[in-house]
Amino acid sequence: MGSGGNVSTICNQYADDEEVQRLDYLGRYKQAMAGIRHHVVITSEGDIETLDKNNAPHDLHDCVGQRLPEELNMYLSRGMIRPRVLNWLASGTILILAPYDGGDSKVYQNLVRQQLEPLRRQTLSLLADSLNRYYQRKEITTKY
Repeated sequence: MGSGGNVSTICNQYADDEEVQRLDYLGRYKQAMAGIRHHVVITSEGDIETLDKNNAPHDLHDCVGQRLPEELNMYLSRGMIRPRVLNWLASGTILILAPYDGGDSKVYQNLVRQQLEPLRRQTLSLLADSLNRYYQRKEITTKY
């Protein structure tokens, strides 16, 4: 890391590299920095807001995700709902990670795809039903 210089300079040096272009290093770095500078906090009054909200970019939701209703944040802060379910709702993706053996067994596939998937969908449906139309109509995909 002894190259000295900032991220923009380094990304510009390798701008012609296909991998750098494909991964959009500079754009991802800027998004990460915006997410750090304007991360979501719970104030002492219990309100949910972004840090330095007066200087936050208008498209901050692209970096930190869609803002969830206050009620869900309160449920999360009290441990009444798991963050994984809120991540599914906010990101629009249910990500199922395979176990160490790869998850190729028929028993595991049946459990994950046939038995647990309807429960996940029902959980999201019950949660989204009380939210605004954006979340009620949001497409949720499952990635195995």
